Amino acid sequence: MEAIGQRAPHVVSPRFDDLGLDGKPRRLGIYGGTFDPIHVGHVIAAYAAHRSFDLDAVLFVPAGMPSFKQDTVVASPRQRFEMCDLAAHEYRYPYFDVSDIETRREGVTYTVDTLRALRAHYPENVELVFILGADALLSLLKWRSIDDLKSMVRFVTLSRPGYEIEPPLRAELQRLGFSIAEMGDMVVEVSSSEVRERLAKGQSVEGYVPRVVLDYIEEHGLYRPAEDGGVDER
Repeated sequence: MEAIGQRAPHVVSPRFDDLGLDGKPRRLGIYGGTFDPIHVGHVIAAYAAHRSFDLDAVLFVPAGMPSFKQDTVVASPRQRFEMCDLAAHEYRYPYFDVSDIETRREGVTYTVDTLRALRAHYPENVELVFILGADALLSLLKWRSIDDLKSMVRFVTLSRPGYEIEPPLRAELQRLGFSIAEMGDMVVEVSSSEVRERLAKGQSVEGYVPRVVLDYIEEHGLYRPAEDGGVDER
């Protein structure tokens, strides 16, 4: 937990709080999700988005109490933040960091509230780019205050097996004025639900999650059947 213990006081994140203060055009990638748990697919996708869209930084933003998944999230907000923190710093990639802007917020968390806070914090020369999977994009029109969302960010969507953006939805998003870029060749073959299912069955997830995250899962007894002595620290 060394990376977590060394974190300095911050508003958004220790590494990127000052992004854009030099007045130069910057692009900040915001990778939101439940990350229950974060896995190697998330890390690869963040790296690909950084390279493909010339992002100056990528923030992993684990949700606190997500509005769409309140009944399915297993690990606590603190645990999911700590796993993201470990994963973001495991590879010593200087363009990654994790933000606790949602996990420290009480009550149900909505993306629009987070983006409003980020837009208020960063100067206008910082463009906000929201990274999300194709599964999340399918429900985008149900998100709170979508008119505000489209005015604050550009969206980048990542392909996921089993999820396809049908032409009518793509046309409707375009009609409504959403700016959405697709990474069609970015297919993530692993999912958090698969990791949880494998762990619940006592199967190996070696290679599915970063080694430091696996160590954390084992240390805290996460995603194990209750009869296996799983530890609930929520």
